[in-house]
Amino acid sequence: MKPHLTLIARQGQAAELDWAGLVPEATRRRLACDCVLSDIKLDPEGTVLNTGRARRTIPPSLRRTLVARDQGCRWPGCDRPWRWTDGHDLWHWEDGGPNSLANTVLLCRRHHRKLHEGGWALVWAPGGDLVARPP
Repeated sequence: MKPHLTLIARQGQAAELDWAGLVPEATRRRLACDCVLSDIKLDPEGTVLNTGRARRTIPPSLRRTLVARDQGCRWPGCDRPWRWTDGHDLWHWEDGGPNSLANTVLLCRRHHRKLHEGGWALVWAPGGDLVARPP
C-alpha cells in the first residue's frame, strides 16, 4: 500500500501525513516519488484555496513495466525483490522530470532513503548501468 501524501504547500515546504503529521522536505520528496498525491493550496493565512483530485505519481501501468524491467531494487549490488521497492524518478517530477520508464527505477526503501535523506545520487552510466555516488 502506497502512502497518501497531502501536499499542504508548494515545493520546498513540508507535507502533512495523516499518520505522522508534518514531515521534512527530504522525506516529502522521497514519499512523493511513488504515492497517491493530493494537492491542497493554501493562502498565507492558511485558508484552503483549492483541493485537487488524488492521483498516483507513478501510474499502475508504469509500475507494472518497472517490475518487468527491474525485477527488484536497482541500487548497484542490491538484491531486494520488487515487492519491497518504490518507484524513484531520477529527475524528480517536481523539478520537471518526465514520468517515464527511462527516468524511473525501482529502489528498496533503504536505498530510496539513502538518496533523498542521505544525499546520495543515482545516475545512468554509459552502457546502461546505474552508478551510486556518495554525498
